Formats: sequence, C-alpha cells, structure tokens
Amino acid sequence: MFLDAKGRIRVKPSDKRSRRTVIATDRQGNILVFNSGEDFFTLYEMAHFLKTSTFEVDLALNLDGGREAQLLIKTDNFVYSSPSSWKTRLGKLLDDQSAGLPTVVGVFPRSP
Repeated sequence: MFLDAKGRIRVKPSDKRSRRTVIATDRQGNILVFNSGEDFFTLYEMAHFLKTSTFEVDLALNLDGGREAQLLIKTDNFVYSSPSSWKTRLGKLLDDQSAGLPTVVGVFPRSP
C-alpha cells in the first residue's frame, strides 16, 4: 500500500529505483492506473508523487515493479505499451490465445 485511507505514505525510503505499476482511486471515486515505464521512482518517491500530485489520489496500491511492471492499453482507436521494448512481444502474446500470463488486471467498459 502506497497511500492508506488517511493519505499516509505506507512505504519506507530506499535507493532502489524501478518501473512501477500502481492502481489507485481518486477523491471522486475514479479508478486510476499509473505506470512509470522506466526505472524512475523508488517506492517512497512514487508514493510521494501520488500524494502531492493534482490527481487527488485517495488510496494507492503498488501492483509490481521491475521488468514485470508492464502496461498495455488497447482500444479501437489507441494502442500504448509500456515498456516500449515489450510492445511487439506483448501484443503478440495477448493475441495468442494459447499463451498464459501469471497475473493480469483487466479494465473494460461497463455494459449498458
């Protein structure tokens, strides 16, 4: 947990920088997904960024770090992959129905 329900940072400072993937909620109840894409943040720096950003983050949970911290956004009109070096391999993997991923979080539009 990066930020708890009272907005407190729940990780300790360190020197280890890594890619980060975070799922959070904002004060309006929206679900936000963050991915740093590069080895930019320590855990504490990411938590501090989320706490002080204009995103009005309410709760934030670290999903994973390092090379496992990947993000793929694929809609009819937009495709984004992070890290970019995985773009081709990740797209092929997701298009291959026989391939399995250990853990995936999916976000889909609600049905009317």
